[in-house]
Amino acid sequence: MLYKIAETFYSLKGEGMHTGQPMTFIRLAGCNLNCPWCDTDWSKRKEMTSDELLHVCNQYPTSTVCITGGEPLMQDLRDLTFLLHIRSYRIHLETNGTFPPEGWFDWIAVSPKHPKLNPSICAVANEAKWVIKTSEDFKLAQETEHLFPSTAKRYLMPRANGRQLDQKAINQTMALCLRHPKFSFCYQLHKQLEIK
Repeated sequence: MLYKIAETFYSLKGEGMHTGQPMTFIRLAGCNLNCPWCDTDWSKRKEMTSDELLHVCNQYPTSTVCITGGEPLMQDLRDLTFLLHIRSYRIHLETNGTFPPEGWFDWIAVSPKHPKLNPSICAVANEAKWVIKTSEDFKLAQETEHLFPSTAKRYLMPRANGRQLDQKAINQTMALCLRHPKFSFCYQLHKQLEIK
């Protein structure tokens, strides 16, 4: 099985429930959405097998792997996640929530950017993170948060300008969380620290 890969790297998790935790990141190339604020460089792309990706993971001193994108569920992750699972890796998934969760995952984070979400992945999500800059962004959060289990953590995350934090969006998002306490504020630590 060949996977289209944008990059692999070892870093700290920058957002959500596991902020600050060291992880190996596998960023898959390609996405079904076209968000104008996306900060992923899609000009870099290579193909790697499951075994090659396992070799990458084995180079780092963590047992947690984050599979992200783009949209990773556009590719068949069953082979890769099974291989990582039988090697005792804990597998985190970052997805936009538009595809079903095919594969083996220990933690699923959904970041909705479109109102048409796949109900099967929302039903098993551990956390949901809505990117906020405009009133339409918060409207999406209000219209879709009911799709997630009551146990799933709900975050509002200020939209950055590429790799740069936006203070106005930060202030607006904090104010929304204070007015709507079902949501928690999510900061993008990796952008503050200027790491991947």
